[in-house]
Amino acid sequence: MTQYGNSWMMRRYNSTSDFNQGNNESYIDEIEYRNGNQAQKYYHLAYKNAKTDKFKALCLRMEDYAKDNVSSNFEKLKKAYPNYYNDLSNCDNLEEFFNSRKK
Repeated sequence: MTQYGNSWMMRRYNSTSDFNQGNNESYIDEIEYRNGNQAQKYYHLAYKNAKTDKFKALCLRMEDYAKDNVSSNFEKLKKAYPNYYNDLSNCDNLEEFFNSRKK
């Protein structure tokens, strides 16, 4: 769904290395792929349908990550769930927050 991480394998197994040099049509979805639009859309949909605050916080964190990648400050998460911000500022607690969706 994006060029960052292995979720991109859901749609393709290759990317162009010369995207920024004018070869923008090698894949019809190249711009979407580079910007992570699909990933942001699905994380936001998960957020809207989440049942627990911890899982909602995780969805916002991942939505921001899909948009900004590693340099993200997770602004949506910080604004909506400041109490979970420190727990989700790195990858250590992602599994715990993901599993909270079942409660």
